[in-house]
Amino acid sequence: MSIFVAINSDFAPRVMKYDRRVFDFPRLVAELLHEPDLDMISGSEYPLLTRDTDQSTIYHNLFYMQFEPLLGDLYRRFVAHMSERIFGDIEVYHQATPTFRVQFPNNVGVGEMHKDADYHHQDGELNFWVPLTPVYASNTIWIEAARGGCNYQPWSLTPGEVLVFDSVNWRHGNLKNTTGRARVSFDFRIIPAGKFKDTGEVSVNAHKRMCLGEYWEGAQCQR
Repeated sequence: MSIFVAINSDFAPRVMKYDRRVFDFPRLVAELLHEPDLDMISGSEYPLLTRDTDQSTIYHNLFYMQFEPLLGDLYRRFVAHMSERIFGDIEVYHQATPTFRVQFPNNVGVGEMHKDADYHHQDGELNFWVPLTPVYASNTIWIEAARGGCNYQPWSLTPGEVLVFDSVNWRHGNLKNTTGRARVSFDFRIIPAGKFKDTGEVSVNAHKRMCLGEYWEGAQCQR
């Protein structure tokens, strides 16, 4: 039985490991951004980011412009790997292009605490949050300790770990980063095909229709 089926009634956040020898995203993204030490990115030229500007830095532009030719195939293999571990042989759809995040020192990575349901996402999705730098204290993601509460807790991870959680229904976000170290990460969503509905909504970040062929991609991944 898949992890998802076994605990589908309430999927609490959990950390899973992956093999960086196979999926070395920290090194590849560092090369893509021309930044040898991702956690040393300064970003001092950027004012405090907001909901409207947290996807607008030069690093975001570099990532999205080069993602498909440089990382697309590896990403889809990674999605397939993580999907099989969580969903087993259930048919799934996944986010076609992951969402890239940078949290500079003295700044935020996302503009507000939120649930993804606030941004047109639907029940059944799981979020796979992949840090590319060590994350802890105020440079990591904070998630409410219990669904529906407001007592947030930080999650400490290192590259090679993935935080899997129900971002649609669990409120999350970040604090202002006072660690002196940048946080770089990406995240993507997977939903069982049987739970997917084409709602006609448009994603807030990428402004894509949340349907197959735009925001979502089918299960043609290489396993």
